[in-house]
Amino acid sequence: MINKLLLFVFFFSFNLCLQAQSNRQFPSEMWHLGELVLLNGDTLAGALKYDFGNDAVLINAENRIRTFSSRKILYFEIYDSTVEDYREFFSIPYRVRSNYKIPVLFEVLHEGPLTLMSREEIVQETLPQYNYGYYGYNQNTYYSTQRKLSYDYYYLDIKGKVMFFDFKKKTLLHIMRRYSNEIKRFVKDNRLKYNDRNDLIRITDYYNELASGDKKAKS
Repeated sequence: MINKLLLFVFFFSFNLCLQAQSNRQFPSEMWHLGELVLLNGDTLAGALKYDFGNDAVLINAENRIRTFSSRKILYFEIYDSTVEDYREFFSIPYRVRSNYKIPVLFEVLHEGPLTLMSREEIVQETLPQYNYGYYGYNQNTYYSTQRKLSYDYYYLDIKGKVMFFDFKKKTLLHIMRRYSNEIKRFVKDNRLKYNDRNDLIRITDYYNELASGDKKAKS
């Protein structure tokens, strides 16, 4: 009897958690204090809201809301209260077709000889939810939609080439082929994952340490 009651409480709490997540605001839906630097050299300060879907930034300054496309943006920085930290973004030419590049917004996660960047998107996923009776028996099943953040990752090399990373080990070792053996050993020794955000930052930081060490040795 107690186990069934605990099961009922667990699933009730789980459903409430899902409902709270579906109602939450994500960073791209919020205004953040920050600074926007345009290609013409102008610097604007105020409340910023970024839009990866349209590659644009809105700024609310002096009681006026203005929108700037990635074609006019060099850089912007915000203080994101959801993570209690500063975040940096750049507008960088990216090849969308074989012979065509356009300025695209990227967030810089780790900067160095090889820079790790990301783009985020709010996606919806459908999850089953179970309506349990008092005695713990499943009365019926229904589905709810939950919103979450999905990330794509990219690498920028010192020549300005932007490379999409598909979470595959083979792809990352090709991007980091200069030190592929060292990277494989580092990942194995530290039990890192190629599809984990924090692990990717650690791997990229290690690669850049190797690359910077080579430069110092040659100088």
